[in-house]
Amino acid sequence: MATDVGSLYKLYRTSRKNPSRIPYQTLPESHVPDPVTAKDDAFHFNQFENSPHAFWYTEWWYFNFLDERANVAGMATIAVFNPKSIDGLGVGSLTVAAFEIGGPTPSPIIEYFDISEFSPSPDNANVKLADNSVTVESGSVYRLSVATKNGAVKMDLEFTQADEPRMLAHDVHGTGWDISSWLSYMPSAVVSGTLHRAGKSIEIKNAKGYHDHDWGMWQEYKRTWSWAQFSSLDKQISFDFGFHAAFQVSVAYLRIGDIRLTLPQDKFTVTQENYKSWKWFWKYPTFMSFVGIDSTGEYKLVLNWHVLDTATLWKYPVIVFEQTAHYNGALLKLDGDVWKEEHVIRETGFCEFTATWLKFKGTG
Repeated sequence: MATDVGSLYKLYRTSRKNPSRIPYQTLPESHVPDPVTAKDDAFHFNQFENSPHAFWYTEWWYFNFLDERANVAGMATIAVFNPKSIDGLGVGSLTVAAFEIGGPTPSPIIEYFDISEFSPSPDNANVKLADNSVTVESGSVYRLSVATKNGAVKMDLEFTQADEPRMLAHDVHGTGWDISSWLSYMPSAVVSGTLHRAGKSIEIKNAKGYHDHDWGMWQEYKRTWSWAQFSSLDKQISFDFGFHAAFQVSVAYLRIGDIRLTLPQDKFTVTQENYKSWKWFWKYPTFMSFVGIDSTGEYKLVLNWHVLDTATLWKYPVIVFEQTAHYNGALLKLDGDVWKEEHVIRETGFCEFTATWLKFKGTG
């Protein structure tokens, strides 16, 4: 995540004024780490700080949880833009949202901090932003401690990994110098701790959660994506789907029990329908569907999901519609030439849809 809306236009004017100020340069390709380690969830800027496009470097650590027992859900993101503060525009940000599932439309809180208040680690996901932090208690246990400046929302939560990490996109190049990586470090997690919102403290106990991590360099105000995720602890289910998550690259991952499937973008189709309006010029879908075949050709996933809540994160260079959703579908297995139902899916999870403030030709 990057600067406030006012600074967005300054970034836009700078890039328009002298878009070729520094010659085009790509970074060397690297291999997907196997296996993923704690260092892969650490701060990655040291790989990019000497790039001529380091101004555009962005990195964030995202967490969510959904407690159906307490009927609450929430998310938090600690992010940094332009860590070297080139042209004096480096900034850290905290995004927090917490709400009743299916209740009143939540109002997310986005706060910005001086770059000097951002302190990451190159070794693991230990990261601080002023008084907010992610602390690695072990390789599989993280503590998230965040609070808004006015105290309206506080989270002190422990995330325990419940599915193995997945590097879903690694050093993916766009049309030029842009480069992006996406790590789902906890496709599924057990979450416990305390949520404080609306003047009340709510115990979060054995809730389902998720943590991912994105980093790279791109002109943020131009790039959009859609995303969907759900999990089930007792059924050992994880689903993670990025539509144009790394520029025009898409990927889906499904785990059910011991089955772990990758569904490449040339083997699935997606529809987004039933759009609603936010303000005057922007719309977001409230119903999506997915049909895909895994990379082996042995399994087919059929899903649809309808949105329950939408929180609009508008203090970003792109507009992010953060949503909870209910998922319905099934995993089918090929038996001869017939698809037979193996698992029924009925879960509640999260999804996102993004839109640009301005229209840009040729961007995803």
